[in-house]
Amino acid sequence: MNARKDLPPFIGYAAAPGWVKRFYWFLIPLVLTGITGLGYMIGAAQDDPGDGTWDASQAVELEGYVQQGPYPMIHVNRPQGGIETIFLVNSGKTVPTERGTAYWSRMARVKGFMIERAGRRMLELTDTDDAFGPAKDSGTLKPPLPVTLRRATLRGEIIDSKCFLGAMHPGHGRTHKACARLCLLGGIPPLFVLRHEDGRISLYLVTNETGGPVTDEILDYVADPVEMTGDLVRQADLVEFRIDPTSIRRL
Repeated sequence: MNARKDLPPFIGYAAAPGWVKRFYWFLIPLVLTGITGLGYMIGAAQDDPGDGTWDASQAVELEGYVQQGPYPMIHVNRPQGGIETIFLVNSGKTVPTERGTAYWSRMARVKGFMIERAGRRMLELTDTDDAFGPAKDSGTLKPPLPVTLRRATLRGEIIDSKCFLGAMHPGHGRTHKACARLCLLGGIPPLFVLRHEDGRISLYLVTNETGGPVTDEILDYVADPVEMTGDLVRQADLVEFRIDPTSIRRL
């Protein structure tokens, strides 16, 4: 094959021709700018991981009325008045169904690490024997009876509360689906996230139609956009979404 006579031979150790230098001086900044812009657009398109926190640096103690169902929780008096409901979970993806059995449905003390997001708190109990204990205060506290608010059909997402409130970032969306399923199978309370147009979110505890735990009926729909119908029922500061499982529809 005959070499083209109008092109100079390639010599690796020779200085690059001027036109090659000018081409790369133009190309390299253009490529770097493009990569930076693409990275920014990809990042901006991701869902907000949320502002949930998980303070594992120091254990805290809470005292209140401990309730086993529909999911483990403790009701405590707010300093400013009223009652706050705080979910109780173990480390990992389980809840304390076998721990603290002597303290269910009574005043007790619990010890753990706080997880929090959007005004909803959860306590991850320590793995020590003193995670549950007798109440120091001889007073009593019982949450008010449930009050039905209204029948509603809502659109949102079913998530596991531990990851969403701060144990994972992000703790929602389809990339989190497998993890969320494992959490719910372990008994972690499921929440329904309703996102408002102004950016606010509302969180509802998902239960069955009688206010009991619900797992198998919702597993296939967790982390997907769905529409569900049920009764909104308030107990203290917590609102349950007592769903009709047959009404769940993937959007």
